Amino acid sequence: MKCLPVGMSVYARAGHVRQAVEALSKNRLAEKTRFFVFSDAPKPGDEEKVSEVRKYLRTIRGFKSVEIVERTENDRVKNNRGGMRALLDQFGAMIFMEEDVLTAPGFLTFMNQAMEKYDDRDDILSVSGHSPNLRANARADVDAFLSRRFHPWGFGITRANFELITALPTWPEISKDRDTVMRLKEMGKDMLPMIKAEADVAVNALDLRICYASAKLQKWHVLPTQTLVRNIGIDGTGAHCGTRDPYLQDLLSVKTVFRLDEHITPNKRALREYKKFYSPSLSFPRRIKRLAYKMQSKVSNP
Repeated sequence: MKCLPVGMSVYARAGHVRQAVEALSKNRLAEKTRFFVFSDAPKPGDEEKVSEVRKYLRTIRGFKSVEIVERTENDRVKNNRGGMRALLDQFGAMIFMEEDVLTAPGFLTFMNQAMEKYDDRDDILSVSGHSPNLRANARADVDAFLSRRFHPWGFGITRANFELITALPTWPEISKDRDTVMRLKEMGKDMLPMIKAEADVAVNALDLRICYASAKLQKWHVLPTQTLVRNIGIDGTGAHCGTRDPYLQDLLSVKTVFRLDEHITPNKRALREYKKFYSPSLSFPRRIKRLAYKMQSKVSNP
């Protein structure tokens, strides 16, 4: 299997960085993977924290190679997207994550396998290692499903698909495009308010731009039926995350062998449950039932 390069953007959370890198290094394909780390420069007052992170980065082992890019100017967006662009320009495709993404041992296997298998599918925009663990997927005979919504916590994308991601039109323009709005609503009731905020330049979030592109262009994202990623930055330290973690009880898959359907098609039952999960109006009893299901879930090797 061809191993894509992996990029990680980091800033000032040494504890998060260490956990994320150590988990990634335990992946079965880590020793065959070129690992690139993009370290943002400190804001005033964060010099010591960034120095601590960079000191740790120089100790990283377990990958085919480790290359560290230390920025001299602070810019979170340029650090992230500049790193993505550099990898895409050099390799044509890549896997990217941030410093608070904790991966299961099969993450790299799933990502590389799915990126290769669906490379010629024009209707697929990206592959991600994260997904909500849906009841509809609990007994699936394959290990991936299609989502309208993009998941940024450890994702793979090709250069051609990345070129499709642009700044959003104005909100009045978006709101008049009924078909695109309908597909955005299918991602959950929380999506349109976030898209409006992005269109109004209140935020600058790549994941929202990718969600809009997939709705506009009618493309899908490949997700694992059971998550291979946990975000440990939903603790008040992340740029866009608060402290409410709806994925807290999601068990990471222990699989390292994956069954992928070459002719994968949307699972209507999973998509209905998915939309409800991302809809704030989801009733309290349903949330309790879902939580109870997760607590009782048992994960076993294939």
